[in-house]
Amino acid sequence: MTLSPEAPLGDALGRIVGPRWVRSRPAELATYRADGLPTHESTPRLVVLPADRDQVIAVVRLLHLLGVPFVARGAGTGLSGGALADGDAVLITLTRMCRILEVQASDRRAVVQPGVVNARLSEAGLPHGLQYVPVPPGPSPPQPPGRGSEPISLVPRRQIPVRCDEAPASWLGGLPMMPDDMEWPRGINPEKPDEGERPLHFVAQIACADLPPELWGGLGPRQGWLLFFLNSNASTLDDGKLHQVIHTRTLGAERHPPDALWAVPARVLTGRQLSNEL
Repeated sequence: MTLSPEAPLGDALGRIVGPRWVRSRPAELATYRADGLPTHESTPRLVVLPADRDQVIAVVRLLHLLGVPFVARGAGTGLSGGALADGDAVLITLTRMCRILEVQASDRRAVVQPGVVNARLSEAGLPHGLQYVPVPPGPSPPQPPGRGSEPISLVPRRQIPVRCDEAPASWLGGLPMMPDDMEWPRGINPEKPDEGERPLHFVAQIACADLPPELWGGLGPRQGWLLFFLNSNASTLDDGKLHQVIHTRTLGAERHPPDALWAVPARVLTGRQLSNEL
């Protein structure tokens, strides 16, 4: 591929993977500025999501030709901060490459694409009596007293599970699939009322058909989807203006967040806070 000096890098990458698979807006890049270690952050210059081996090769060749550094990233679940890219680097995210190509039960060997997550590989091994264990098995470490107040991380960034172009069901993080006529929810932070109404962060989209039948005493919707949004920059979620739950019977295309949406902070909430606030 020949790239003229004035051609934007994002456009060139978009010609390889398709424009919708290049992330360049600040709110989009915020999703990829950390992995499973929320205390380490770095925002990449761009994010590109190739779909197959040929696209990966073409992307790497282009970046090498231009002298642009890059970092490869899988599902972003690592705990070392190793999948972070600096502001001058491109993050090659491989979550679209999530096929299990082969399970060789006799050899206890699987051939998978780099975006396959551990849970899907374990599911593929169950018919063969196999399970993928990413760490050596052993006794669980003793749990400290008062586990209900153990700090846990609530950072609405990556999509879990990752959609691989199949029919959507339920997921956490990522982008919502909202009808075209639905406005992005907004709210006022009572701690900062001078900011006025600001867009809320998308947290999850849950298919009502996935809800337990006994939930809410059998009441509530059992068709369509519930979309959850919140203001993650507030210290408390008691105020109803800081979160919204929307029910929709139809889906739209993936909706990117408004430009006015601020970055998600690397907050750590305790289990007690979560039970009280959410």
